[in-house]
Amino acid sequence: MKIKIISIQIIFLSSFIFCQSEKVIELLEEIESGSLKSSIEYLKENSSKVSSDPDIFYLDAVLTEDGKTALDKYSAFLEKFPDHYFADAAMFNIYSYYYSTGLYVKANEWFAKLESEFPRSKYIPLAKKIESPSSGENDNAAAELPEGNNENAVPVPENTDNGLTAYKFTVQAGAFINKFNAEKLKADLKKEKYDAVITEKNVGGSIFNIVTTGKFRTEQEAEELVKKINEKLKISARVTEITQ
Repeated sequence: MKIKIISIQIIFLSSFIFCQSEKVIELLEEIESGSLKSSIEYLKENSSKVSSDPDIFYLDAVLTEDGKTALDKYSAFLEKFPDHYFADAAMFNIYSYYYSTGLYVKANEWFAKLESEFPRSKYIPLAKKIESPSSGENDNAAAELPEGNNENAVPVPENTDNGLTAYKFTVQAGAFINKFNAEKLKADLKKEKYDAVITEKNVGGSIFNIVTTGKFRTEQEAEELVKKINEKLKISARVTEITQ
């Protein structure tokens, strides 16, 4: 009788885990379609399980607004649950983050890891669609921002030689798959009186929303803004080059 009771308990527990996994998968599909409300509510209800439940852990990473913080969570997820069925998705998200922020060497390292550890992953064909530049980690395709009355930005004089402003650098404040998160960061920047724009970048079929602010002649000038907004907004902004 005791054996039967234990067996029933195991079956019940397995069914519960399966149902919860199905629920999280359903929520992830909703997130991909642009709906976040149900996922946010579900995460709040299960916040106590984040550190111990891999499904909730992964959902928390997906819903994390700051790209760098999400990156850290995906890395922690892989360290704690390396064989979980979301592991290849976590690797692809890390790869996509590095690629979208212009760190192509890092991105290629994670693609190699994904291909090696999960050779049958559905994310490999997506990653293979991307052709990484060969010039190294510092390459980045950042959008030039429109001019605005930004009291925090360093003034940029006109280049009288060719009649064009010599803007070479901008600050990338974040990169998000979820447009909602990008819009929130843009709003936070505007509250601090910084002009900000969102540009889309297709990475292996996933659309990343890149939030940038300010434009500068030198990298040093841009670094001044990075220090300010990182301190005020507790994010991990970085300087990127403006491509013409």
